[in-house]
Amino acid sequence: SHVCQSWRTISINSATLWCDPSFQSHPAPVQELLRRSQHAPLNLHLDQTYSKVKRATPLIPTAFADSPQIRSIDICGGPDLFDRISPSLKQPLWPSLQELRLSWRGPGYGSPDSSSDSAVPHLRHLYLESVHLPFTLRLFENLTTLSLDNNTGYGEPDQRLPRPSWDELESVFSRSSRLQEISLYRYLPLEWSSG
Repeated sequence: SHVCQSWRTISINSATLWCDPSFQSHPAPVQELLRRSQHAPLNLHLDQTYSKVKRATPLIPTAFADSPQIRSIDICGGPDLFDRISPSLKQPLWPSLQELRLSWRGPGYGSPDSSSDSAVPHLRHLYLESVHLPFTLRLFENLTTLSLDNNTGYGEPDQRLPRPSWDELESVFSRSSRLQEISLYRYLPLEWSSG
C-alpha cells in the first residue's frame, strides 16, 4: 500500500503500536515487532495449538530477555511447547508482569518446570487451564483474579491433573488478601478437609 512518508515514520516510531507481538507468525516480523516496541510494556502471545510450524519458538528467549517490560504473557500449546518455554519462564524477576495465562492443549496436563520461584510483585491475574503449578509458588501471592480450569476440551476433567487440597487453597487465599474473582472449574479438591 502507499502511505505517505510522514505517516509511515510516525507509525514506525510509535512504540505502543508494536507492543502486542504474536508468536504465531514468521520469526522475522516478530523480531521487528520486538525491536519497534522499544521500552513500551509488552503483551506476549504464543499459541501453537493448531500450528505445525514451530518457527517462532526460538524467539521466546529473545522476548523474555526483555522481561522488565513484559506486562502480560499468554501461552497456549502442547507438550513440546511447554518443554521449550520452561527455561524462559525461570527469569529471576518480572517487575511489570500483571497477567499470566497458561493453557495446555494435548493429552494429560501441563506442568512447566517451576524449580525457580520467580518474584512477580505486580502479578494480579493468573489463569491456568489444564496446567499444574505448586501452590507454594510466589505466583499465587497478591492476586486479584485466580482462574483454575481442568477442562480438557473433551467434556471430562483429566483425573491425572493434581487437584489442590483444601489447605493449599486456604493458603493461596490467605496470601492473596486482595482476591476479588475466583474461578475453579473442575478443580475443587476431591475430599473435604478433616479440620
